[in-house]
Order: sequence, then C-alpha cells, then structure tokens
Amino acid sequence: MQQETVHFRDLVPIDISRLDEEWLRHPILFNDLAEACEDASFTFEAMKNQLEEVESRLNLEIREDPEKFDAPINVKMGAPSESTIAALIRVQPSYLAAKKDLLRAEHVLGRLKMDMRVMEHRKTALEELVKLHGQNYFSSPRGCHAAEQPNIKEMQAKFRTAIIRERRLKRLEDKDNGSDE
Repeated sequence: MQQETVHFRDLVPIDISRLDEEWLRHPILFNDLAEACEDASFTFEAMKNQLEEVESRLNLEIREDPEKFDAPINVKMGAPSESTIAALIRVQPSYLAAKKDLLRAEHVLGRLKMDMRVMEHRKTALEELVKLHGQNYFSSPRGCHAAEQPNIKEMQAKFRTAIIRERRLKRLEDKDNGSDE
C-alpha cells in the first residue's frame, strides 16, 4: 500500500501584500495537512499490524514445518531454537515486504509531522508580519497624499503670486525709469 505524499512545503511562502488572504487560507491548509497527517498515522498503524501478522504467521509456519524453511533443529529440544526462528522470520520475503511498507508509512508520517511544524512556524510568521504591517513597517512607493496636496498647491500659488508681483514691480520700475528720462 503506497500513499501519495502531499507537498505542503510549496504552500509555505507568504505574500506580504496579501496578508488578509494568507490568514484566510492558513486554517484551510492546516486542516488539510492535519487530515493528511491523521491518514498517514492510520496507515502507519495498519502497516505495523500487518508486520506483526506476517511475523506471527511465519512463526507458526516455521514451527509446524521447520524443514520447509531449512531451519536447523536443536537436538536437545527436537525443534528449532527461538533465536533461529526469529532469524528465519527476518529474512523471509513476506516479512521484508511488510517491513518495507512499514518504513515507507513511517517516512510519510514523519514528513507530514515535519510539515505540521512548518505550518506552526508559518502561523507565527503571519502573526509577526501582521504586527509589522500594523506598525507601517513595510514601505511602498506612494504618490502625493491628499493631505500633502494642498501644501503643494499653496506653495505653487505663492510662487505664482511672487512671480506676478515681481513682474508688476519690474513694470512699475520700468515705467518710473521711462518717465524720469
């Protein structure tokens, strides 16, 4: 039984320009990951039970017919020793296949648990980014603000008025100079 691994690491990057959407998406991602983790945990337990079942079945088969498995017989006991039976079980193809399935399930579960920790770190990062955003930590290019525009317009008007005043004064001076001559 092979379980498909979901790669939640691809969902970790945070778009700081869309923190509201990231916060709305985070619980959904976390829930999907938690469900996948629970499924992997169930699969792991099932593989553990399957390994125990294979081990028990092989134990009985070896005890019933030791010659079929080429098990050396202990002369004093008239049967294979416990250590011989245990060693034979560990080399049987059915046991090795069940053990391999268990290791795969354990690996998937471990990866998903690691992803759960990553999602916890993502949550903390989102919290901190929202705090920084609330403190206007992130700068962005901005044009003139509405509050600044009257100041600019006022300055432009004063500048125009000053230019007009200077022109009038110059004309008056020119008239005065022209009439004096």
